[in-house]
Amino acid sequence: MERPIHVLLVEDDLLTSVALEEALIAAGFRVSGVARTYDEAMRLANHTPINVAVVDVQLAGQPDGVAFARALLRQRWLPLIFLTGTTDEATFERAKAVHPAAFLNKPFRPIELVQQVRLALHNSQPGEAAAPVSPIGADPVYLPTEQGYVRVLQTDIYYLEAARNFTNIFLTQEAMHRLSPDNRTGKSLTLTGNLGYWSTHLSPKLFYRLSKSLLVNLSHVDRIEAYQVAVGNRLISLPTGTRKALIDQLHVIRTR
Repeated sequence: MERPIHVLLVEDDLLTSVALEEALIAAGFRVSGVARTYDEAMRLANHTPINVAVVDVQLAGQPDGVAFARALLRQRWLPLIFLTGTTDEATFERAKAVHPAAFLNKPFRPIELVQQVRLALHNSQPGEAAAPVSPIGADPVYLPTEQGYVRVLQTDIYYLEAARNFTNIFLTQEAMHRLSPDNRTGKSLTLTGNLGYWSTHLSPKLFYRLSKSLLVNLSHVDRIEAYQVAVGNRLISLPTGTRKALIDQLHVIRTR
């Protein structure tokens, strides 16, 4: 007897979610649950079996569906399909960086989603196409210097900060010395390209968009306080309303 395939639906439009749920059940899938918000989706992800997730990019409130997808994929890899009505370029770039199995624009027929779910599951089986999300820190990046390009592990990046059309990249001392031996301050490296551009080149399993101006490496988050977070050896002020969303990205053990 074949194991049932469990699908998580994250969709804030009631009529759409009902139609999708009915189509998936008719096709032989089991729906693990239907979430309308980021918090509901996280609860379901932590307490129900899931083989594939179908996520609306725009959800009721914030964080959005892309933020949920990133948090989910940090816990475990599974095929993911994005749904969207209207998406601005910046949001599309964030969604693309998660490496979804499919990206369906509304309106679409429920049968189209069923077909994409089947295809995503087929491509994720052993012996088929490799999973698109690389292991944490496995893929280095090559950053430009005056002498050319220097290899840097993504785990050597503490965080990135927007500076208009430039981005300040804060690195470990060793990485900074290799990139810029003459930089005596050792604080950051300023490179062309805005923060949105740089975020598309970094692993969504490692990096979290804390605000419009900050992209932090979750593997370097050492401490979260009421109004600031310690990343590596630096303290960063927490923008208003971001603390809970940041905590949700981490494996936090609660005692009460």
